[in-house]
Amino acid sequence: MVWVLCVSAVGTLPLFFALGRRQEQATHRGWRCSLTPRVERLYETLAQRVEGDLDLAVITYTEAFAVRESGAEEEALRLLYAGHTLVERCAPGMLRLLAGMATFSRVAEVVAPTAPLRPSAFRLLPLAALAATGRALDRVLVSTGERFRLRVYLLGHGYGLAARYLMRESERMIRRGSWTETDWKRIESIHGDFVTLTEELLRSLKTLLASLAAVPNDAA
Repeated sequence: MVWVLCVSAVGTLPLFFALGRRQEQATHRGWRCSLTPRVERLYETLAQRVEGDLDLAVITYTEAFAVRESGAEEEALRLLYAGHTLVERCAPGMLRLLAGMATFSRVAEVVAPTAPLRPSAFRLLPLAALAATGRALDRVLVSTGERFRLRVYLLGHGYGLAARYLMRESERMIRRGSWTETDWKRIESIHGDFVTLTEELLRSLKTLLASLAAVPNDAA
């Protein structure tokens, strides 16, 4: 008798999932999620703050790559140290912002749909695997709010991974005082993934602000 109930329960899960997704879609059709001019200005202010925190680090790492190509390897290593310090300083702020975004998504009447992270967008295998896991989980979550919070959680975890990898590799090169072509390629890959994570963070921020500003379609 018990196994019959278990089989029946499992068999009805796809039905409940389909009904939940259909109800979610119907709810979204009743709302308009877009950035008003005021919210657009707020987004630009927040985006500039986020990008400002990382811009100097990005520029420093980019300059380190360029200087190394010119043959000034000691100067490149000095710039690498400066970039490492900047990333270490700004990463906690990114994590706090993502935590706040997850919290605010719970008070929105409706959360606009967001695409899952793409594994192909990342160079580091752990980040690509994280994105692939997110895509799989995205398919089994019913509400867009749940999928948004999953995305934000994965971005936070991705930032933590990328920052640890970047600082570990930078510290190893700085401590050794020497480097190989493979070392620099690895640093460049991590740096690229850090930029991708920031772009995805800003995309999520825009989605959240549009959701918080959502109004019913029949509103005057």
